[in-house]
Amino acid sequence: MLPVGAVYQVPFFQNIGTTATPVIGSFSPASAASGATVTINGTNLTGATAVSFGGTAAAGSPWIQQLKSGQWSATVSTGAISITTSGGTTTSASTFTFLSNCTITGFSPTTGPSGTSVVINGTNFTGATAVSFGGTTAASFTVNSSTQITAVMGMATQAILP
Repeated sequence: MLPVGAVYQVPFFQNIGTTATPVIGSFSPASAASGATVTINGTNLTGATAVSFGGTAAAGSPWIQQLKSGQWSATVSTGAISITTSGGTTTSASTFTFLSNCTITGFSPTTGPSGTSVVINGTNFTGATAVSFGGTTAASFTVNSSTQITAVMGMATQAILP
């Protein structure tokens, strides 16, 4: 029994079982195609059990091993990035944009010297950042549409395109 007027101090207890809520601070790049790696920065991401892009689960395990990186397959979607840990699920404030891989279905002409203008037909060309012929960067190019690019063969390039 405590004497009258005595002060009793309650010891501080910490709940070891509480896990902090994850937070996504940023991610880079903001857009990419299949097979690329996106770096996700934030706090309390350790122990991530799920990562999704636009509601589609990321494929592979690098994000589990590296904790702050995600690598995905061609099935991801455009949208917010979500990460789940034992502390909960967080969703990015910014939207990630999935860029479909492009395919080339044909081009014309099939031969020519440097400076030749080549029309390339295919799919998913929107957002193209580079064109090359046999490993040599095109002198210039214009994305005419999601299905067509016009590129000028660079100097020291002469290609016989298959």
